[in-house]
Amino acid sequence: MSDFLNQVTKGFLLNEVRTTSPLSYIQSLSDLVEVINPTTKRDKTRLSLAKEQISHLRRHFRHMEEKISHLEEKLDLLEENREPK
Repeated sequence: MSDFLNQVTKGFLLNEVRTTSPLSYIQSLSDLVEVINPTTKRDKTRLSLAKEQISHLRRHFRHMEEKISHLEEKLDLLEENREPK
């Protein structure tokens, strides 16, 4: 535990930014939802809805990543074709 705290403190002091991808957050959320054991029918319905929404969120995120990469490629092409002044 103290090693972890030392690493976090060192990273903070040295301004090291640790980025986590949104897809890993989605995966973590999905793992948490899978572990939950509903006791009532209402809870089962809510959990089912949460799983479905996570699935839609993951799919939507992948589409956004594809669109961003496509737009970045277009931007690179436009920058290459731009005439210097």
